Amino acid sequence: MLGQQYHEKILRSHLEKMGTVVEFGSELKGFEQFEDHVTVQIVRRSHGEELLEETQVPWLVGTDGAHSIVRKTLALSFLGETREADQMVIGDIKVKAGLDDHEVRGNC
Repeated sequence: MLGQQYHEKILRSHLEKMGTVVEFGSELKGFEQFEDHVTVQIVRRSHGEELLEETQVPWLVGTDGAHSIVRKTLALSFLGETREADQMVIGDIKVKAGLDDHEVRGNC
């Protein structure tokens, strides 16, 4: 299992190698799709101010999760369910010695 912060760091590193930087403090507010480009409206937050920016991009990738403005605007479904009875606890724990694989994994 790979923690989300490590996964994000790996993805950002690959994107930077291709000349793309992930921006934090920005939010996609809307977009309009055309045959050869997408016009996006982005709100950037800086020092308590919100600045609206509109720009054209060749494509848009929606990776914004279950509350995705991309998914909702395109009327795409989000398949899945929340099962309250199934609970999981994940921890970033380092064990120096003393546990074998069966003890760590239990009855998986």
